[in-house]
Amino acid sequence: MPTLLNLPNEWIAFLVFFTIIMVFIAMAEVARKVFKLSPELSRKFVHVMVGVLVSLAPFFLRTSQPVIVLGLLFTVLNYVALKKDSLKGMHTTERVSFGTVYFPIAFTILVVMFWDRNITIFVVSMLVLAFSDTTATVIGERVNSQRKFTLWHDQKSWPGSISFFITTLIVIGFAYPIYANLAGQTQLPWIHLAGMAVFTGFTATVAEAVSKRGSDNLTLTLTAGLAIDLYLYSLAHGTLPVLAGWFAFSTLLGYGAFKLRSLSISGGFGAFLLGVFMFGMGGWATMLPLIGFFVLSSILSKIADRRSKPDIISTKGSQRDIVQVYANGGIPLIFAIAWYLSDFSMDGLYWAFLASLAAATADTWETEIGSFSRSLPINILTWKHVVKGYSGGISLL
Repeated sequence: MPTLLNLPNEWIAFLVFFTIIMVFIAMAEVARKVFKLSPELSRKFVHVMVGVLVSLAPFFLRTSQPVIVLGLLFTVLNYVALKKDSLKGMHTTERVSFGTVYFPIAFTILVVMFWDRNITIFVVSMLVLAFSDTTATVIGERVNSQRKFTLWHDQKSWPGSISFFITTLIVIGFAYPIYANLAGQTQLPWIHLAGMAVFTGFTATVAEAVSKRGSDNLTLTLTAGLAIDLYLYSLAHGTLPVLAGWFAFSTLLGYGAFKLRSLSISGGFGAFLLGVFMFGMGGWATMLPLIGFFVLSSILSKIADRRSKPDIISTKGSQRDIVQVYANGGIPLIFAIAWYLSDFSMDGLYWAFLASLAAATADTWETEIGSFSRSLPINILTWKHVVKGYSGGISLL
């Protein structure tokens, strides 16, 4: 990217860039108080402008280390401001939200993943967060309750989700060619630019809808970045039809698990996203172990549910939500993504994927099979008998 300011070294540039962002936040806070702006309006304005500002980091800084420090610094500052209830122009909402903390976390992770790999992905993903998320919020707040839904925790709306999808299409369609040109990258044919925008828009919309207390600031941003990268990788390697197949299979997997009552609606959408990236990035090498775990564990859960007795504590049941999906599949997914981003050059990451999935499998199966034990389990800490299903209880079976 072209440099906007020629400064002696990166850390001076870091201080200048950090100062620009802090001055802007301070000005927004002053404007809120002087012009009596509503906290919600002020928060949305700051969200958009800070998103645009941080997307300009490549025009100030060349190496990733100062940018990572910037992200970590703002994570701490935003968390402290949220806890102390200061900078209300950034944090005030009608609901409990940690979105302003997730924002710099997403920024930092994007830097780690894409700064050296493809800087355009970093910029465009931040712009999706800045504009698409804000558009969805503005429109969603103006619709009646009949058009709203809850997939996990945060309430969303159909008009808001549709506007998020459309805004993402527009952001990618206009921003990606511009920043790719500035970065000296090859331009995409319009048909693939449109395909990438639709693929990214859909997956990011799902990630935005399945959220809790502002976690969409993290999930939609990372989903957008990974979706763009996966599409470009598949295009370069001639495997776009295969990616389309994995997308369709992941859709059927999430929907089928929901209809069979193995997953709740949040779990179904979570499984869809898990499948798109784990299967799309790792192919059969990641798909077969995951499907083996999911299918066999679901069967065991169904059998255990049918044989359950009143003296068994059941906190989860056979229908799992998105928390349980990622409690089991989240760590394997991280290793699968890391393996993919290494261009499959680090075999240890694949073995770590298998090991983490094996651990999740063992944990799930011991719970389900252990419920058939004729004797009561023993607490691993006190060695006293506890009821079946008690957290920390173990049995020989």
